[in-house]
Amino acid sequence: MSIRDKKTFPVRMLVFPVLEGILLSGAMIMFHYNLAVSLLLLLTASIAMNFTLHIFLHECVHYKRQYSRFTNCLLSLLTGLPFSGYRLHHYNHHKYNNRLEDYSTTWIKKIALSEAGKLEPRGVLSYSIGWPRQIIWNISNERLFAISKASLLEIQALVKIERLFLALFYSGLVLAGLEMFSLYFITMYIGWSLVALHNYGQHPPIKGNPVTTYSGKGYNRLLFNNGLHWEHHNSPWLAAEQLIIDSTSTRSSKPHIFLHFKPKSKSTYE
Repeated sequence: MSIRDKKTFPVRMLVFPVLEGILLSGAMIMFHYNLAVSLLLLLTASIAMNFTLHIFLHECVHYKRQYSRFTNCLLSLLTGLPFSGYRLHHYNHHKYNNRLEDYSTTWIKKIALSEAGKLEPRGVLSYSIGWPRQIIWNISNERLFAISKASLLEIQALVKIERLFLALFYSGLVLAGLEMFSLYFITMYIGWSLVALHNYGQHPPIKGNPVTTYSGKGYNRLLFNNGLHWEHHNSPWLAAEQLIIDSTSTRSSKPHIFLHFKPKSKSTYE
């Protein structure tokens, strides 16, 4: 996967983590005054978190090979999980591109002897709400990452630091009030569920394993070409705002997060 190490970063993308932080802070403040408003802000913060990861943090991974440890820790707060772990995931994802070795794959391998070696689609609901199993798979399959052994060890060391930082942060939230921790945790869980739902639309489990593109001009202008996912996989060295829609890309009819592919339950490919 290509890393750009460009001199400038599109700071306008900061709107998503800033919005996420404002909405989550609002949910925490309003919790004791108006529960309905607090929950509405929490849900909106979760939506913002999805775009924080799919746009801002995604660009961070491609923009630069290495950040300071402190920066990595701050970026980890935006999703509740180590940023360097997400970096590892992205290396894996670009190398295996929704095949079984991709730990965010939307396929599952059949285990019945009569159908050994065949794949079937993961259900969109179980895939999105069951995202924690991807982390468990990640921990036990380090060999699949598309980087050298030395780089893997380096990133794993960063992950340990970020885990410790997050543990201290979680402890601080609990001390501030169990409800503060609960609001943060729920926001991050829903946010990651939306991230998984978004990925399901980008990499639907259908024959041919296509990477899909949503070409809506307004959507892509507002969300930094987030819909041009085929083009990103085809030219990962380009900044998001440099992507140009390709006439040969596989198109989706709706934005990826709303595109619920429903292949037949018997649909498989070998």
